[in-house]
Amino acid sequence: SSLVSISASAFENCASLSSVKFSNTSLLQSIGDNAFKSTNLTSIELPASLPSITSLAFNGCAHLTKISFQQDSVLKNIGENAFQSTSLTSIELPASLPSITNLTFNGCAHLTKISFHNNSNLTSIGDYAFNSTSLETMEVPMSLKVITTLAFRGSKKLKTLTFQTASKLKSIEDLAFVGTALQEIEFPSSLET
Repeated sequence: SSLVSISASAFENCASLSSVKFSNTSLLQSIGDNAFKSTNLTSIELPASLPSITSLAFNGCAHLTKISFQQDSVLKNIGENAFQSTSLTSIELPASLPSITNLTFNGCAHLTKISFHNNSNLTSIGDYAFNSTSLETMEVPMSLKVITTLAFRGSKKLKTLTFQTASKLKSIEDLAFVGTALQEIEFPSSLET
């Protein structure tokens, strides 16, 4: 496939658009701001070649329940609000992703599970990243160093947070878990603040 870029707002408000497919040999390099905003996509598998998903790319896709990434994904960035107000129920993030930016899954009220590859490179979770989700439990990848301000705010079903023995977590910022249902937590020895 020769498609390398999907421009900003390319399919915004295309209410009849319910399916998008990329070949296993796709060379896609970018999905622009608002590219699929408010479409009727129900699921999408993003190509391994894609290094970045920009802000608001899938915002408001009320029927979007599944996003997956092809094997050997090189994804390095997910922009702010990229999946805001979708109906995602679960997602497995590729190992290549170094951070979850501010507001990435904000308002994903159906999101109950997030998982990470064993060799995850994730080092930070941004402000309001999981604001008002339905996450119940989360196993924090060993590589994570920072959970920022209000990261899990209002995730009222979040009861369990598990850190691996060799966790590299250094900091949990202000109000990171305000409004959650956390019952018990065992902090890793690496935690400084």
